[in-house]
Amino acid sequence: MKKNPSLRSVERNPSLRWTQNLEEKDKEKFLVALRHDTVVLGRLKEILEEELKGLSAKEVSPSVYDSPSWGYKQAHYNGVRQSLQMIISLIPF
Repeated sequence: MKKNPSLRSVERNPSLRWTQNLEEKDKEKFLVALRHDTVVLGRLKEILEEELKGLSAKEVSPSVYDSPSWGYKQAHYNGVRQSLQMIISLIPF
């Protein structure tokens, strides 16, 4: 049986953030769970990418500039985008 390519990428290169601060005895158990949870994590990645696209559409709308505090909104959108991208980068498939 062939392995799912996404599983191979998790086996080769899971983000070190996943196991950071875990005790050695818990690291392997966690990585096994991560390798086998591609359905949930894959769906989470899709949801986050949809949010990112929605955010991009929202921030280029001309109505954003109707508010005197548009600069603060832009800063907020930038922070949200950075957070979403960081979380997406943790999902290795």
